Amino acid sequence: MDPRRENVLDMVKGLVENNDFKGIKIYPPLGYRPDDEVLYDVYEYAQQNNLPIMAHCSRGGARNRDMPIDLLQSYTDPDNYKRILNDFPDLRVCLAHFGGDAEWEAYLQNTWVETSDERTKSWVSKIMDMMKSGDYPNLYTDISYTIFRFEANIKVLKVLLTNDRVRSQVLFGSDFYMVEIEKLQERRLSIYLRAELGEELFWQIAEQNPKRYLCLS
Repeated sequence: MDPRRENVLDMVKGLVENNDFKGIKIYPPLGYRPDDEVLYDVYEYAQQNNLPIMAHCSRGGARNRDMPIDLLQSYTDPDNYKRILNDFPDLRVCLAHFGGDAEWEAYLQNTWVETSDERTKSWVSKIMDMMKSGDYPNLYTDISYTIFRFEANIKVLKVLLTNDRVRSQVLFGSDFYMVEIEKLQERRLSIYLRAELGEELFWQIAEQNPKRYLCLS
């Protein structure tokens, strides 16, 4: 949904109440802030009706070509969601892609501790800090598309998942249909991931955590 669309809250209500829609996707790089006033009305409705929010959270993907890329990336920054999660503590939000592949590389390259300057942290670090703090129990992130750079990123993922809070808030996703352009097929990826993580950890991020995020358990 896009807050610039006319009567967008009415549209969301109609899709949920009359067409059995189960969640909401937002995509700030198309040219809007995630804390837009119109979105606040949608978040309130989503919180009241147990609807999960999925938010694009990487520097890649589609974007508004008429706006400066630095501005659009500022819209997508994980820090924007602190205010939202504080204002709507029962709202379940997933920051899709865990920052994205480029941010995982930045996480590997740059020295980082919790006290680092927020402006220099990778988005992986920012999301990790939010989850590890315990202040945002309804914050989730997923590894969709990012994990398709498998050889490099599986090692990072295994280390990130050693933290109990992070492990309980990460979701496995493939990013279908985008993964159709990748050489590593969806089924093959899931089997490789199971082999690397082990059955217990794989099913936690692939089944248990998603059920909680989707309010299915």
